[in-house]
Amino acid sequence: MLRPKHTVPISLEMAEKSDELKRLIREYPDYDIAFLVGPDACCDDCYTYASCIRFEIGELLDCAPPYDPDFERYGVCNDRDEFYENLEEWLWDELDRPSKRQMSDAEWDARVKAEVAKYDEFWRKAIIIIADN
Repeated sequence: MLRPKHTVPISLEMAEKSDELKRLIREYPDYDIAFLVGPDACCDDCYTYASCIRFEIGELLDCAPPYDPDFERYGVCNDRDEFYENLEEWLWDELDRPSKRQMSDAEWDARVKAEVAKYDEFWRKAIIIIADN
């Protein structure tokens, strides 16, 4: 078996990353822990180490939004503003034309806010581990 003449160890900063994660778990013991994997984390049918790992404190929607039928399989929603915009667009598409013409801006805003409020209980605080390459 051929071996390279010189090997240079590459630091994966595992110790530093582990310390950071331990600190977040100590600081936020009641938060859920979620793993998000970027599109470049794995490009084959094998396990690999993600070279870019970061952590953030955030929120995740713990249910499938109505505007995304494939959400349970592919999606994650971790941005309330994006959720609001997507839900507003979906509601607009779901309304029939007479309803759209009869609704004032204030009525529309109230309808969107009422629909968004239905999801408030499903937003969960989390320590989010993001892995990618």
